[in-house]
Amino acid sequence: MRNLLLGAFAILLVANTAWGQRNITLEDIWKDYTFMPERVPGFNFMKDGQHFTRLERNKIEQYDLRTGQRVATILDAAMVRDLPGIEGYEFTDDESKIIISNNAESVYRHSFKANFHIYDRETNELKPVFHGGNLVRLAALNPKGDKVAFVYDNNLYVQDLKSGQTRQVTTDGALNEVINGATDWVYEEEFGKDNGFFWSPDGKQIAFYRFDERDVKAFTMTNYNDEMYPEYVTFKYPKVGEKNSVVSIHIYDLASGETRKVATTDATWEYFPRIKWAPKAGELCVFFMNRHQSELELRLLSFDGKSRTLLREARPAQASNSRARPAHQR
Repeated sequence: MRNLLLGAFAILLVANTAWGQRNITLEDIWKDYTFMPERVPGFNFMKDGQHFTRLERNKIEQYDLRTGQRVATILDAAMVRDLPGIEGYEFTDDESKIIISNNAESVYRHSFKANFHIYDRETNELKPVFHGGNLVRLAALNPKGDKVAFVYDNNLYVQDLKSGQTRQVTTDGALNEVINGATDWVYEEEFGKDNGFFWSPDGKQIAFYRFDERDVKAFTMTNYNDEMYPEYVTFKYPKVGEKNSVVSIHIYDLASGETRKVATTDATWEYFPRIKWAPKAGELCVFFMNRHQSELELRLLSFDGKSRTLLREARPAQASNSRARPAHQR
């Protein structure tokens, strides 16, 4: 028995050593995905801490965390009129409504545009976001769940779900010129975000980014797509040392219909990597960062123009000369 165990151990040792010395190929990484970790798509925890949901065959299924067993079907696309399918979904904070996306088209690495619908779990009603079947981006409900904001053709819109009326918040959005409510390529790729607008906790205001990329140089990318002829995509892409977008932060007040600019980038602060609403109503926290990314300042800004610095920090080894040298790094 002892010899048998030693033999089995030797076989395992040789096998592990052989695998450890095996050459890793590009096919292993990108074709066969040998080293890709297993994932569960469409996985969301629920508020009760006892259940999670998964997207399976156009159904949102509910599972018990304690047993792993399916306990309910929350939504079956086949049972809802005018719902062609479910490619993505997100619950509102109170889980009374579900934002559903389908027919998605990729924009960049994370961003996409799609058809969005709002499903009310209590009334079983389904309402489209922006009538006409237009593909929009970043649909998000306000805290009360009666209004939805979204981006269409680089402009920010707000739709009242009860009346169906849609209000256009911005009007100057244009491809490769101005982006409202979403982010440019730099922010999506380097700061990992494509969402560019945020409802206030009380639902009375929306803070949003505006990117003026008219002075940013364009880059043309070739997509072959396994077709006979390639597809050429041109977008604004600031390389090292070149101009970035001029970024400004705005707050839109729903009651008055007025929009005010509360911050804009300059030679000192060239990035706003994050904006977040504070718990106190009307206060927006904006992160200011220099292009060298060695200094950071957090400020509380408000619609009425008030400003207060919460925190400022810097890396001592670089902060002393970051403003004196050319801004050459993103």
